[in-house]
Amino acid sequence: MHRLNFVTRLTAIFTALAFTISQLGPPPARAAGKIQIMAATTDLASLAQEVGGDKINVESIARGYQDPHFVDAKPSFLLKLKHADLLIVVGLELEIGWLPPLINQSTNPKIQVGAPDTWTLRALPEF
Repeated sequence: MHRLNFVTRLTAIFTALAFTISQLGPPPARAAGKIQIMAATTDLASLAQEVGGDKINVESIARGYQDPHFVDAKPSFLLKLKHADLLIVVGLELEIGWLPPLINQSTNPKIQVGAPDTWTLRALPEF
């Protein structure tokens, strides 16, 4: 039963991610460009790359060797977040210690928490 819930949730997340990527229109300034996606972890970046294929560019903030609870916020992350069309996070306060300041300082309205047209996977109903 627990495994079924996990599979159902994972399917819902993949579906939601695919839907979100399909709904992102190309930005007017770079109509021929790819959608810029930032992911909190490398596994989320891999999932996004599989779903988005050649229509997206994905980078992860935390590297595979890092503990995602404790990532050193770097100025280079701000620049990447500033240009992101979508930010994918694990949620459940995994990134609470380092990501909120980066999001706020990036001044990117597309990824601000609670901004219009933002979308949160953790807001999905429980199955």
